[in-house]
Amino acid sequence: MALPFLELQTAVYQRLSNDASLLNLVTGVYDHVTEQTPFPYVYLGEPLLNIDQEVKIEDIAEETIAIHVYHNQETSGEYGNAKVYEILDAVHEALKYKIELPSYEIMQVTPREPRVFDDIDNVQKHGVITYKYKLLITI
Repeated sequence: MALPFLELQTAVYQRLSNDASLLNLVTGVYDHVTEQTPFPYVYLGEPLLNIDQEVKIEDIAEETIAIHVYHNQETSGEYGNAKVYEILDAVHEALKYKIELPSYEIMQVTPREPRVFDDIDNVQKHGVITYKYKLLITI
């Protein structure tokens, strides 16, 4: 079984980076950022893959993707959690609809553990929501 990392990340990236409501709130969707990346933005973070080896008839994998939101309160003048809540909501709305993958069928999507917190500098707000995708290999 091929690992679904790239297929799923590409599909999630395409969905988010083509969502007009989300793009009205952020400067972009990235899987790599630098210190020069303008705020606020969405960052596709670390994937985690659980391959269920006990399934005998079908190949099933569960991949969790962490989606991060970064907002700089100081440069925007918008303080508090509201902006990050709004962006997380737009991410969630964009990912509510079925995504097609070439080699996998998405059997189930479970959003998990949305949270917002201050980064270490107390200037940046950081939101995180993870999505667990249950995938059935189709090729």
